Amino acid sequence: TELEIRRENQRLLLRQAQAADGKKSWIAADPPDTPIDEGKIVELTSKLARVECKRFADEATWSSAGLDTPVATVTLRHDDRTRFPDSVLWIGKAAGPNEVYAGAPGRPTVLVIDASVASELDPSRLER
Repeated sequence: TELEIRRENQRLLLRQAQAADGKKSWIAADPPDTPIDEGKIVELTSKLARVECKRFADEATWSSAGLDTPVATVTLRHDDRTRFPDSVLWIGKAAGPNEVYAGAPGRPTVLVIDASVASELDPSRLER
């Protein structure tokens, strides 16, 4: 499993690796020497798993929501891509107090989600 985070000119690719004892942990795959904080990555993946749509932004267009040039992008790639397609979330502009626009490629619907998700999508926050 891989988790890729892009924000502005930063990119961090994390890969889940299995140790000899069977435990899985996250490692930095690109850039490979990035010292990462495993606890922060686990916290981020938990938060991403619980992202909820607060409302549909019928008033916003893809462009006005900033999704044509996202502020941040997170991509989850599963090992078994035949059963689990890639999951991609684009983060756009602020939608209101503590809210941001969000969307996914190939889906025209503009969503509004909690802004705390966007603030977590900063590769430098995951470093030790």
